[in-house]
Amino acid sequence: MNGLIAQSSGAVFLTSAIICAGLFQAASGLWGKAIFSIIPAVSFCLFLISGLVLLMLAKERSDLQFLEVQRNLRQAETRFQQIVETAIEGILIFDEHYRVTFANDNMAVMLGYTVDDMLGRTYASFFPESHMDVYHYQESLRKRGEGSVYECCLLRKDGQPHWFLISAKPIFDEQGNFEGSFGMFTDINDRKEMVLLLEESNRRLTELSNQDSLTGVANRRCFDATLEHEYSRLRRSNSQLSIILLDIDHFKEYNDRYGHVRGDECLRQIGSVLACSINPSVDLAARYGGEEFACILPDTDIQAAVAIAEKIRQGIQDLRIEHEDSPVSQFVTASFGVTTVQYSTDISPADIVAMADKLLYKAKVSGRNTTEYGVIE
Repeated sequence: MNGLIAQSSGAVFLTSAIICAGLFQAASGLWGKAIFSIIPAVSFCLFLISGLVLLMLAKERSDLQFLEVQRNLRQAETRFQQIVETAIEGILIFDEHYRVTFANDNMAVMLGYTVDDMLGRTYASFFPESHMDVYHYQESLRKRGEGSVYECCLLRKDGQPHWFLISAKPIFDEQGNFEGSFGMFTDINDRKEMVLLLEESNRRLTELSNQDSLTGVANRRCFDATLEHEYSRLRRSNSQLSIILLDIDHFKEYNDRYGHVRGDECLRQIGSVLACSINPSVDLAARYGGEEFACILPDTDIQAAVAIAEKIRQGIQDLRIEHEDSPVSQFVTASFGVTTVQYSTDISPADIVAMADKLLYKAKVSGRNTTEYGVIE
């Protein structure tokens, strides 16, 4: 069709040229003057027709280009649809208010929805409350024009959590205005559950390795490590650290009379008194060895430490565990040594324990079931 119009246009211009040439020859004849009088009109008409033909050609060419663009867009849309529907990842597209404008079938299936169910929902509605900080942070990144790859837990329709690895990019219009974002969601739920299970197992193993198996409080190893850490921290905090050492009065006689089974039960009950008498988020209660227990009290002065020791001492008496062979009381009692220290390069953690042990010995010599205390200068 383009060739036919081009030929017609060429023919019009050729005819115009021939007519003009003939008119010049005729100018020498009798009709010359008359012919020259109509030349302008004829030429105008011929060139007008040529212009119209060229406009028709240009329009047709423009129409063909438009159809070609439409065909390419349809092909691109078809390819995009095939890609998103065959992708093993979930795909979500959000508008500027983080509402879902597109979801592929895989994404809907992974979350237990239909595609229609998901359209129009806000991204935030899929987040558990405990992960909303992740949502707000990622939203701020997108609006600043930053993409990211992150792990996140989303809620399925049945309320169960499901883990994804998400690769997200922002979407901006030609003027640079934020229009929304695009995200690809890879299902990592099985792997994540195994990782979390392994982390919990490791945490539990660490806890067990630091726990006294009989009483449930910390063991000697945990006590030593914690004391080292807390004393080192004093260099920066310029605070005080207190230690309580306590020993059950005449515990050998208790075991001899009542047996080791009841002796173990006595230790368990005393361990519970210690655990209930301290702040477990800050302080540490530990079984130091045999019938000896200890407490580490960070950021605690001597008066507060003695008050805690007295609380423990009274708590042990209130257990009213019978001890007929004790010369101190008819019930199980304990003696205490309490010391407080500030950081000094001349003092080591071992020195702190030694001071508390001296005070504990002094309490025993003083008649037991009492508390002796002092500050390390």
